[in-house]
Amino acid sequence: MKPWINSSRLRLEQLEDRCLPGTVLDVLADPLLVGFSDGDAQVLLASSPSLSLLLADHQAGAAPSQASGPAHGANPSAPAPTEAVLTVANMPQTHSTPEMAGNFVSAFARDAQGVRVIWGESAIIDGARVATWALVSPHDNTILAVGATFSLKLAEHMPEPGSGPAGAIASLDYPTLVQDTTFFNHLEMQSNLHGHDTPRGSINPIRNSVPHFDFHFYSIPEEQVWAIPGALPPLPPVAADRLPPGYIQPGPSILEMGRHSAPAWSLTDPDFLSTIMIAGYLPDGSQMHFLEPMITPEVLLARQDFTLPVPMPSVLGRDTLYPTNFQATFQGNAYSFAFSDFVSMH
Repeated sequence: MKPWINSSRLRLEQLEDRCLPGTVLDVLADPLLVGFSDGDAQVLLASSPSLSLLLADHQAGAAPSQASGPAHGANPSAPAPTEAVLTVANMPQTHSTPEMAGNFVSAFARDAQGVRVIWGESAIIDGARVATWALVSPHDNTILAVGATFSLKLAEHMPEPGSGPAGAIASLDYPTLVQDTTFFNHLEMQSNLHGHDTPRGSINPIRNSVPHFDFHFYSIPEEQVWAIPGALPPLPPVAADRLPPGYIQPGPSILEMGRHSAPAWSLTDPDFLSTIMIAGYLPDGSQMHFLEPMITPEVLLARQDFTLPVPMPSVLGRDTLYPTNFQATFQGNAYSFAFSDFVSMH
């Protein structure tokens, strides 16, 4: 696997699995606040009017402990991510606000007794923390939601490209249960200070040239992403049943990334990029291997919740759980991106 050059800007962390009974926070009515970033950004993971979460060794404003190991990819023999379990218990309802009704965890409120939060990996990027996580059903141990949470400081001061695949500033694994049972393997984030190419045939040929983030939620391991070659058309087309309705055939293969299929409406959009959900394919077009929200810092700095449609092919090419819903939730000076409402795909 291509080595990942460690630096002071990117530090991989393991989140702890200890539970402090005296620390209780409301979950669906108020944000699940973790001392998540660098002192002033507390982070939403979930919320509910009738539940509370016992956080892992939490003290207000204190960040999870940092591992002293290298950044992701530097040591192939490093231990797997800690799957820290946060215990959920019934608590008296304190208050509830209508604006919280759309929170991405509210759909799980009926079955929330015993819901677990399991952590993937966490990293510090220019002083801002990013972490991967999932919500697990107490009834059958299935995944309810898969997400990532990051400090808004990333949008306030976009980082320079990093040393990960295709210049990723972070590459963070999901917990083993997520990797084994769902579409998702890991998250890679790219910071595009000058944007990048726009699909051929777009009415606005520089639509994607604005600064934005690419959030690649990959279904394959990082070492396989490193091996993806760049390739120009003509390339094999994606089979009709593996191409989501309303999406165009993907274009060239980008080195250490793959091919990108965009919604057809984006080709006729005269405006510049704000938000979009991309479907990614391997160079031979055989398999969808990532879901990619592309988001500008202006959208994030508006500090508003938003949703994006999830591309839904008829055939995925593997048996797994696949999401049908994506929601971005802002709270506590941080965003949580969550995929949920999983269905079985083949």
